[in-house]
Amino acid sequence: MVFLRGNNTQHVKMLAKIQNQQNDLIAIQRGFTSILKNIKEKMNTGMKRSQKMTAEIFEQIRNNLSRGKGALPYRLITAEKMVDSVIAAMGNIGGATQEMKDDLHKALMPFFLLAAKKK
Repeated sequence: MVFLRGNNTQHVKMLAKIQNQQNDLIAIQRGFTSILKNIKEKMNTGMKRSQKMTAEIFEQIRNNLSRGKGALPYRLITAEKMVDSVIAAMGNIGGATQEMKDDLHKALMPFFLLAAKKK
């Protein structure tokens, strides 16, 4: 039990004020935590969509190279065919113009050629 000296009314008011401030801080903390959880959920949802899209693109590339009428034996898959498959898969994304596809082809070819030389 706490014994208060002097004017008890002032101490009670002070303690009530401190309690109100603590309650406000707790409410702010809960609100902030709620906002962070919401942001995290939205980020995870966006990442899942991005991962799904990436998986679909790689599946299209693999299908372009290894299945169907145009299936190639692995030894015949060249850097050029890899780039063409990447562009074909990326071309399915809405809004991709021919100029964008040509620019992507020019940018990717050196990387695939370099990778082919290392093998």
